[in-house]
Amino acid sequence: MENELEVVNIRLVKEPSLYSEQTLDSPQAVVELMAKELSQYDREVFCILNMKNNGQVINMNLVSVGTINASLVIPREVFKSSILANASAIIGLHNHRGKGMLTS
Repeated sequence: MENELEVVNIRLVKEPSLYSEQTLDSPQAVVELMAKELSQYDREVFCILNMKNNGQVINMNLVSVGTINASLVIPREVFKSSILANASAIIGLHNHRGKGMLTS
């Protein structure tokens, strides 16, 4: 049909939980929570932690899985899960596979 308007649905899909209900109140607390998870990837990744107002994590969204030394990040993908989760704050995290580092 020429004038057909498609209807789409956007949903958050829950995955198995990774985190406790710990409050993230410092950069060190973020690193302690995420270092093990992000060290498991063999390439660079960028993720978002969607946060409640009190510093508790609502969820983690893996925004981009890149290559050995790069990860493409598009703003639309960064904020999509944050809006759907009704987050009041976000923390962006990126690992550096070649250097064994985590940056936030």
